[in-house]
Amino acid sequence: MSKLNKKLLLSTVSALVLSACGGGGEETKTVTAPPAKVTPTLSLSVAQSSLTINENDQGVISLSTSYNGQSTIDYSVSFSSEIVGVSAEVIDQSLQLNIDELENDHVITLTVMASSTADNLSSEQSIEINLTNSSVVEVIDEVELWTDIESVFKFDDFELALLPTIYAKAAYFNGKLTSTEYQTRVSDFTAIKVEASNQKSAEENTSLSTGVTDYQVSSITETELVALLDKVKVLASSEYNKLVEKVNELALLSDETVPALPLDSFGYVETYGVFSGVIGATSMGTFVEEKWQFSEQYQILNTLIPVLGNTNECSAN
Repeated sequence: MSKLNKKLLLSTVSALVLSACGGGGEETKTVTAPPAKVTPTLSLSVAQSSLTINENDQGVISLSTSYNGQSTIDYSVSFSSEIVGVSAEVIDQSLQLNIDELENDHVITLTVMASSTADNLSSEQSIEINLTNSSVVEVIDEVELWTDIESVFKFDDFELALLPTIYAKAAYFNGKLTSTEYQTRVSDFTAIKVEASNQKSAEENTSLSTGVTDYQVSSITETELVALLDKVKVLASSEYNKLVEKVNELALLSDETVPALPLDSFGYVETYGVFSGVIGATSMGTFVEEKWQFSEQYQILNTLIPVLGNTNECSAN
């Protein structure tokens, strides 16, 4: 090879080496890799797994939602069984329940769900809700009083040797009854009281006797239990009124020497623990320091009503 060709070859190799080594002063550009794609996740948790709420009250359960996506979160609430007057909604990460008047106690499951439609994600939690019909407690207490039919249909206000006999004698001494009529009136009154007492076996009383049990197993509602109670009250009041009407006939024959009694006043008197249509009747008197006081025109009754404790063997003489 000639000296000239060797020089040309050397020049070419040198140029290639300089080019490969970044000769000419050019900078190397750095390429940044794209960020790794994040898969959205969604989870929901609740502060408690059960809650007891009384009727006409509210309940709140805190929620916690974990979500790393870019979409919005929607919430929905469903019940295992629909109860009238029970509603729920999610507001500011709180599950808020509103309970109206209830007819029975209930145990239901509430399910709250958080979801992201855009990410096709959802998460749910279930909560046991105990709904308490608190108002029925007073109803049950009253029912238990009125199922004591021996006390209800005793009609102790009309102890034969006391009030009925005194009223019949007042009519007799006023000249409106003969001796025979006097005896007949007393006998008639006895028969009426026996007949009234026999209503203990009436269907109304039989139905009420199982009312509380039927309510507790949800066979009937509170409204239906109250209806059963009202039927017994109406029956007892009706029978009591029959006795009042007979007494008032005698009061009229005495020219009101003895006072007439009010109708439709029969009920339970808690202070004395008895059923009466006289004690507690506001038209006849009032309670003073938990003791019944008759107004002036009814003072004669103080010794004629057994529960007051003022009677004696001579009261009817």
